Amino acid sequence: MKKKAVLFAVIMIFSGFFLLFCEKEEVHEMETNKLKFSEIQVDSVSYREANVSYKLENLDKNNVESLGICYNTSNEPTKEDNTVTLTTDTLGTKTIDSLSPDTEYYFRLYAEISGTPVYSADKNFSTNPLGTPAVSTGEITDATATSAVCEGNVTDKNGSDVIAKGICWNKSGSPKTSDNKTDEGESLGEFSSNLENLDINTIYYVRGYATNEIGTAYGQELSFSTEDGIPELTTSEATDIVYTDATAGGNITDNGGLSVTARGVCWNTTGSPTTGDNITEDGSGTGSFTSAMEGLSPNTTYYVRAYATNALGTYYGTEKTFTTLTRPPGQGALPVN
Repeated sequence: MKKKAVLFAVIMIFSGFFLLFCEKEEVHEMETNKLKFSEIQVDSVSYREANVSYKLENLDKNNVESLGICYNTSNEPTKEDNTVTLTTDTLGTKTIDSLSPDTEYYFRLYAEISGTPVYSADKNFSTNPLGTPAVSTGEITDATATSAVCEGNVTDKNGSDVIAKGICWNKSGSPKTSDNKTDEGESLGEFSSNLENLDINTIYYVRGYATNEIGTAYGQELSFSTEDGIPELTTSEATDIVYTDATAGGNITDNGGLSVTARGVCWNTTGSPTTGDNITEDGSGTGSFTSAMEGLSPNTTYYVRAYATNALGTYYGTEKTFTTLTRPPGQGALPVN
């Protein structure tokens, strides 16, 4: 009877150990959850962000208390460092943002199971260093004697917001913002600048510029010349010539880069007429015009030239000559030609 009691006790003790072992094995399985992190890679990195993709295998969603990426600037970050939360999707991509430029970061995926964090292997990446903006110099158009238009384009801020952009210019080359410049705002993209108060008949050098907290970048250098301000004009042959009247005119084909403020013809009987002699006033601007010359003397040779006046002065076309008709003796009324 004694032996049976001892045997029963031994069996009970062994059974207790067996149950305890099985219970511990079950708890261990719950703690590890058999979770596996795989295919972890950094897809892209910029100045202040990194995109991480990953795969979760054997994930028991009902037993995960938290899931995320932890990161810092030293090895083996933990969930007590910086974190971003992940979903329980099998495949995923996550952006880590608010990073510092030109900095090396370490990161690990983690899952907290039954109060215990489980981590993936350590990985790292480096954010891009900040740079000056990318800017180009565009086409130069509408050059006059005192102004021009130049385009530019800021295509990339390179990690730091653009705080100024425009065109700078000088007469010696390699222009900088310490020379003449325009200010076209703070945004990315194309812009157009008016270059004003330029010197007449002068070569200028221009570059687009863009500034951020890192510094100022310049586009390629281009050059152009302002116009000389001298209009191109011709004098037309005199027509409809009678005793005291005739018709002439002219054509202003180019204003030389300055607005023509007055035009017409001038004439005299000695040659090389100027606006100090007899004149007509036939408006302003370029193009052809016709002038009526009146109060002439019969049977007289006249010299006539077209003229054009701008801010620099008055310029003349080629000189033409004509002779008025001779009035028949004793005729009172003027004949029609």
